[in-house]
Amino acid sequence: MPVDGQGSFIRTAWGKVPQQPTETYAFATTAGARLKQDVGLNGLTDEEERSQPAYVRFLEGVQVNDSVRAAIHADPANDNYHYYRGRDYDERKTSILERYKRINMPQGNSPDSDSQTEGYDTSYKTTPDVEDINQDYTLNEYERYYQYRVSIRPEDMRLGYNHITDIREATVPLRNGTSETVRWYQFRIPLSQYDQRVGNINDFTSIRFMRMFLTQFRRPVVLRFGSLDLVRGEWRIYQQPLTNGATTGTIEVSAVNIEENNDKRPVNYVLPPGISRVTDPSQPQLVEDNEQAMNLVVRNLAPAESKAVYKNTMLDLRRYRHLQMFVHANHLIDDATDLQHGDLAVFVRLGSDYKNNYYEYEIPLTLTPDRNDYNKYSIDDRRAVW
Repeated sequence: MPVDGQGSFIRTAWGKVPQQPTETYAFATTAGARLKQDVGLNGLTDEEERSQPAYVRFLEGVQVNDSVRAAIHADPANDNYHYYRGRDYDERKTSILERYKRINMPQGNSPDSDSQTEGYDTSYKTTPDVEDINQDYTLNEYERYYQYRVSIRPEDMRLGYNHITDIREATVPLRNGTSETVRWYQFRIPLSQYDQRVGNINDFTSIRFMRMFLTQFRRPVVLRFGSLDLVRGEWRIYQQPLTNGATTGTIEVSAVNIEENNDKRPVNYVLPPGISRVTDPSQPQLVEDNEQAMNLVVRNLAPAESKAVYKNTMLDLRRYRHLQMFVHANHLIDDATDLQHGDLAVFVRLGSDYKNNYYEYEIPLTLTPDRNDYNKYSIDDRRAVW
């Protein structure tokens, strides 16, 4: 935004846009420039917003009480920033959720030293807010993305469905002196299994951004994310048929580990027999490495149907004498199928291709009995699991 008053603007219904080209994404250094430039994406200060015709019509048409109307009148665009700390928050004993409600607002989120109101730095960033996210000085408006849909309706939050691979429960104390049991859900969404492809996008080689949006909510909702991670895997689902019969089944591949899934239901993760966690020598404290295994979920298999995952390797197997692999199988929660011991088998193919030249080893699977939350498998029960 120009600060000398010489720049021209394009005025829209909800703000103003400078016509001069952007030379650099930085604030001007002249005195008082920060207050004129750190005004959010609409380019308007609170005083200008109150005189903007679109906001005036909105204020005239909204039917709210006097306190809400005063709050809207103070910030018509609802874009004022507030740091998560502050004397006003401390005096009101504001909760954590309330403190972070305005942390992403663009107006006033980069105060300079002259605009600081506390004895510490309250800025969220040091550069202006721009719609050019990758800052290549080109505002691309085309839509090219893969879309993945996750239902968070209560009836769909079930283990083994809706990309949910684990559910963790924890009892936490509340500020009112009581305690409440909360649930954390782990979602694993296969990137190749998207629900919709929008625009002219063909592969995953040039993915630069991800965005998340929610629909069909009638009331405000707060979502808490422990972490958002991209998980790399070397195993791929074999897409070609392995048998000549019906192919109605599906397979999903992911990973389970001792750190995240030691409370997994209906069978919690325990270390396989003879496997111990390695101590990381690069850490000053005694830190044990995570131990994990591959997790395969198959559904709706037809009689004699096979599903597989594969991994390309360069191994001279003449150097080895034995193949050691620990496997266990269990029902999914709410699984209504009458699966018995020996109904499923696991096979391994080692060879130069997948269908014609290989050695195959196959063993029937014995189902691991389910355990409830209060009677989990321990390290002493590893032979009962694996």
